[in-house]
Amino acid sequence: MLLSAVATVYIPGIAAPKNNSHRWIEIPISGSRPISVQPSEIAKWGMVFLLAVVLTRRWAMMGRFFVGALPMLAALGAVVLLVGIEDFGTAALIACVGGVLLLAGGMRIWQAGLLAPIGIGALAYLVIKEPYRVRRLTTFVDPFHDPQGAGYHMIQSMTTIAGGGPFGRGLGNGLQKFGYLPEQTTDFLFAVLCEEMGLAGAALVISLYLGILGASMLILLREKTLVCRLAVIGVAATLGVQAVINIAVVTGWAPTKGIPLPLISAGGTGWLMTSFSLGAIISIGRSQEKLAAAEAEPEWDDEIELAPEPA
Repeated sequence: MLLSAVATVYIPGIAAPKNNSHRWIEIPISGSRPISVQPSEIAKWGMVFLLAVVLTRRWAMMGRFFVGALPMLAALGAVVLLVGIEDFGTAALIACVGGVLLLAGGMRIWQAGLLAPIGIGALAYLVIKEPYRVRRLTTFVDPFHDPQGAGYHMIQSMTTIAGGGPFGRGLGNGLQKFGYLPEQTTDFLFAVLCEEMGLAGAALVISLYLGILGASMLILLREKTLVCRLAVIGVAATLGVQAVINIAVVTGWAPTKGIPLPLISAGGTGWLMTSFSLGAIISIGRSQEKLAAAEAEPEWDDEIELAPEPA
């Protein structure tokens, strides 16, 4: 189902390529504008819950390589490769989170190490086969080699961040967003936040992400059901790794990739899927509270004999 969802970006009539990339589809609606959907976001979050369910069912088999780990790695790799054809950043994120879930679900470290060269080789192939991805790597090493071309985006991002100083220019007073910094509302919104809110605002945003991850860990430590524990691990890992990748790209610590900042960057499918996934974690936490309240209620002993009523 996930493979079919990702493959819809190539179906004529609903495929909506943008910037020479097939990542979106447009679902026509009578009397209204078509709805834009990004199938890779569905695959990214859907893989978390799919792995949580399947790993729970196959827990006893995950220690065995050919019947446990290998089929799971093959299925994960198929989705990663299909997503990576058009969206390498999301594919790398799915691979990273999928690996974490497989290890948490019973796969041995030596099993992952045995197949790691194949996965690394596949990701390297996805990079090499597209010249623009190779150019991003060379630009990351020296963005000033082509400041008006390939290095323009990274240079403008660092300039935007540097303009904020300790406390920023003030909300709405940023300058770089007016035609200088590309993708200023999506992938590079964190740079605009740094310019308008400064180092203090950047620290605030990062602390909010850490707060979400901390709350998720508290839910994880209280949870006893394996499928729920795996779901919490997957959602927390996806949110955390995605935020780290985005911030690393914007600040020049990683090559440019199309990874939005969770819950902050503009977007439709990503927003909905992230909110749904966090809502599932909140629901798990609430079920724990209800269970604790039920266990705290006094239990009546049916064997206790009541005193006879007076005549």
